[in-house]
Amino acid sequence: SLAALESLCLNSWLPEQIDAWSDHRRAADLAFACRHAEPAFIRAQSALLGELLNLLVDNACKYSPPGSPVEITLDRDGQDALIQITDRGRGISEADLRQLFAPFFRSEDARRRGIEGTGLGLSIARRLAHLFGGDLSVTSRLGFGSCFSLRLPLACSETSEVAVEVAQA
Repeated sequence: SLAALESLCLNSWLPEQIDAWSDHRRAADLAFACRHAEPAFIRAQSALLGELLNLLVDNACKYSPPGSPVEITLDRDGQDALIQITDRGRGISEADLRQLFAPFFRSEDARRRGIEGTGLGLSIARRLAHLFGGDLSVTSRLGFGSCFSLRLPLACSETSEVAVEVAQA
């Protein structure tokens, strides 16, 4: 339920989530960058948002060669926090991009290469993004890699709400 949403500061939450990957074989390939100084507060369930991030990072690792970077960035875009996961894998064809978030969809390429999966990860990831009032989209170029963009609406932090009340008093 929405009542179970908590206020999370992505600036501290994201690096902690990425630290949990420290024993993964691709840990050295993961790079986090925060592109703005101001704290980005959102409302979400930490465990479910963690699942969503893990799905995206896991996919980036599965579909890109070991030793190539997987970049996780945090930015702000208007009223949204923007988390992007970028890999330097084979990329996704335009035909596959259209179906990518459909339940059970698996690309011909993934099946041919024997990459494990049920085809549910991205459809679940997008449903979780919608649950938190956000969205999940992807851009990709064959031969260059993919970038998954998770947009989540920024929430007012407790401090900014207090500041507004003081200013109005």
